[in-house]
Amino acid sequence: MDRFEAAGISLSVAVIDMDWHLTNIDPALGHGWTGYTWNRDLFPDPPKFLATLHRRGLRTSLNVHPADGIRRHEECYRQVAGARFTSVPH
Repeated sequence: MDRFEAAGISLSVAVIDMDWHLTNIDPALGHGWTGYTWNRDLFPDPPKFLATLHRRGLRTSLNVHPADGIRRHEECYRQVAGARFTSVPH
């Protein structure tokens, strides 16, 4: 972002491609195309990263490919698996 600013390139949206989440996972769990758990090697402090983008006036979007759903290696798996779902009225 510093390089864009230094070059005078104005941005309004930051789209974070799929490497924001874990991509190197056990093949028994699926593949790295889908993910919902931050890659802490690349983004050690996700809230700080997002806050920094917002302070720069950027809207943010995370690229998500929900091909495999939420698998058991995801940080949110237990919470999601334990949730009770009800049907949505049409």
